Amino acid sequence: MEDTAAENDYRTILCNTDEDPAKETNYLNLLVERRVDGVIIAPATRERKRLALLKQLRVPCVLVDRASKLQSRSSVWRHPRRGGLLIDHLIDLGTGALR
Repeated sequence: MEDTAAENDYRTILCNTDEDPAKETNYLNLLVERRVDGVIIAPATRERKRLALLKQLRVPCVLVDRASKLQSRSSVWRHPRRGGLLIDHLIDLGTGALR
């Protein structure tokens, strides 16, 4: 993801939550404060409140390897042999595909 983002003039910020919901909340708040262009996240929990905030603030978000009950959330599950193809496709479609 990082290589493809860089090829499209985006920079990647990696935040490792260790599956800790409190760390996830802190990182998401930081990313929102920094007005990032979008978030690719493997949520630590199924709690909707944190992801709903991203939607409310119109921060494009893609869930990786996790499902959400929030409507209009894009999700990507890794295919063992073709995982990067979908990410490339979303970038080819432009940022509007991630909203």
